[in-house]
Order: sequence, then C-alpha cells, then structure tokens
Amino acid sequence: PRPAIKRIPSRDSLDTYLGDVDDESEEEEYDELKVSAILEHLMKAADVAALMQSFDNLDKWSSRLFREQKASAIVARGDDPEASWFEGQIVFMDVYVMPLAKKLAEPGIFDDETGSLFAQCVQDNRARWLIEGRRKTDTLIANWKEKHACTS
Repeated sequence: PRPAIKRIPSRDSLDTYLGDVDDESEEEEYDELKVSAILEHLMKAADVAALMQSFDNLDKWSSRLFREQKASAIVARGDDPEASWFEGQIVFMDVYVMPLAKKLAEPGIFDDETGSLFAQCVQDNRARWLIEGRRKTDTLIANWKEKHACTS
C-alpha cells in the first residue's frame, strides 16, 4: 500500500521545518521566501496532480482535458490537440511534471518515502503512456469524431 500523504503543511509545521532563527529580520525574510517557494510548488502540483497519481486517474483527467481543448478548438478558442496529444503528454511530463515532482521531495515537508512517490508515479505513468498512449489517443480522436459526426 502507498503511504498516506501528510496534510498540507501548517504555518507551525513549516516553522518547525525551517527551524529557529537568531537574527529575526534577515532570517525571517529568508524563511518567508522558503515558505512561499514551498507553497508555490504545492499549488503547482495541485494543478497537475492527476499526472502524479495512478495511470487510471491520469487517463481519466487527460481524456477530459483533451475533450475540453477539442471543444474549444472547434469554436476557435484554442489549438486543436489532436495532432500533438500523444507527444504533448510526454513532453509535459518531462519538462514540467517530473521536475515539479522532484521538487516536492526536496523541502522535507513530506517524509522521504512520500516525497519520492510523486516522481515515481510520474515515471511509471510516462512509461505506461509510451506503451498505451498512442492507442488511447487514437481512441479519444475516434470517439470524438463519432460523437460529433453530425455537428462538425
């Protein structure tokens, strides 16, 4: 079983992690910067959390995003994701999600096992996407075309 993820850190837990400070003004400013950086990483992770979870969850939310972007493209509110969906998922995991997952392990807010779990999930999802992603992308496209055959 996967380890439970600790709650989002409170100010007290961040203070404990960051430690006591001697020079209040300089150190307090530095601590606030560290707290801001940690919270920024957590907010970014929340936005792409499905890619750091099970493959089934990634597939569910990725499919919904594809349909949302496809619908937006039809009414000229964005680019059509169809041509680049398979490769785009890989690039997004490599360039954005994996570095972010690794950063989540750094601050020490999560225990060692939990912190490294995020990156491991991304790595596992990427490997599985390389195997199943092309077929899943083709299925998304076919389902979209079938559902919208009369309206396009």
